[in-house]
Amino acid sequence: MRNKDLYALREGIKQVSHLGGADFAIAVIKNLKLVEKEIEVLDEIIKPSKDFEEKYQPAVEKIARIYCKKDEKGNPQPRMTRSGQALYEFTPENKVEFDAAIKDLEEKEEFVEIVKFRKNQEAKFEEALEKECVIPFVKIKKEFIPKDIKIGELNSIYLILDEL
Repeated sequence: MRNKDLYALREGIKQVSHLGGADFAIAVIKNLKLVEKEIEVLDEIIKPSKDFEEKYQPAVEKIARIYCKKDEKGNPQPRMTRSGQALYEFTPENKVEFDAAIKDLEEKEEFVEIVKFRKNQEAKFEEALEKECVIPFVKIKKEFIPKDIKIGELNSIYLILDEL
């Protein structure tokens, strides 16, 4: 298993957290804690720097608001993610202009080191995702699997099941 598989496994474990059985629940909780601990390490690798968040991202958002699709009154219409981040949509023509403006922004002296540092972070994160992950999972034995588990739920925790 690679580190990149941890994110899907975490979601799979969360999917089955409502199922009953004390032994099953204990194993699920222990495995969730193990997975979350590893994900915290990965998240720390990709955590944006203060300069990136406070200087570069606002500059990118300002450019995005200029080139993004707008409503009939000329106001940007971003979609908000669960984390509260604005996602802007672009026409193909505006996307080309937006990309050129971002390239210019990245070449400005005040952003060169910030962007370089961020790209280095992203490369390290991608490298970390591809590494083998060795976690001493608490394997769930067949007899502890709840009878009402669905096929999709079972598949989502396949990596923490004892040999079936």
